[in-house]
Amino acid sequence: MTYLCYLLLYYFCPIMKVVINPKYSHLSDIINELPTRKFTGNSIIREKRNSIYQIEVDGQVFVIKKYKRPTRVNQVIYSYFRLTKARRAYEFAFRLESLGIDTPEPVAYIELKKGGVFHTGYFVSTFMGHPSVEDAVYEEREGYKEILDAFVDFTVQIHEKGVLHYDYNLSNALYYQTEQGYQFALIDINQMKFGKLSLGECLKSVNSLGLSLPQLVWFVEQYALRRGKNPLNCCTSILLRQRARLIRRGTKKKLQNMFVYPVRDFFKKSKSVSK
Repeated sequence: MTYLCYLLLYYFCPIMKVVINPKYSHLSDIINELPTRKFTGNSIIREKRNSIYQIEVDGQVFVIKKYKRPTRVNQVIYSYFRLTKARRAYEFAFRLESLGIDTPEPVAYIELKKGGVFHTGYFVSTFMGHPSVEDAVYEEREGYKEILDAFVDFTVQIHEKGVLHYDYNLSNALYYQTEQGYQFALIDINQMKFGKLSLGECLKSVNSLGLSLPQLVWFVEQYALRRGKNPLNCCTSILLRQRARLIRRGTKKKLQNMFVYPVRDFFKKSKSVSK
């Protein structure tokens, strides 16, 4: 009977795992109530696929990232076979810090289970109020060329340290200026690789930055020179990747025009006729 009660509790009652950075143990009460907290007004930064909130405690601002609930299959995978995004973000932050790569300080992560499987994840970090490299480049802010040039050095640095950000775009890198020049911090770090990296992996990462083609070619040329690689070979590799992406995009568009849009329009017309 006791065993049956335990099973019923396990499958029907939410189970919450909370891991807190010892430095922030004094925030345990606040962190534990995050899954039930209602965020309103200025505390909401974004509510889309993944929701981002902020809270202020004793004058310090913290960021809470609530990850979108995964599909049923991924719920099982995250329960038994793979680390959750929240846990990876927390642990990867410590690894980046140990390598001298700046990122918001990890505060805690929460894993919520329902029905015996993973349901929702939360990652809590300190707030860094710096602008993104994307803001500087796309808005052509004062000194953006110098910022982009320093970002080449930063990219070389993290790759040579064996760090690969799988979502390496300009919006996931913050910048700020010190006496030593422009410095950068990585965010959205739940998808990363640590270890020996091939040049192909590094160039694929650079290709995802979202730069215009002239900027991308310049960036790759500088990247290759600073790593002692052949600039022509690296630029050729990037241009081939760009060509392949355009072909894929064109093929997708053709398929949409041939099949998806006609079917969609057919059902729209059917609905209007039935009304």
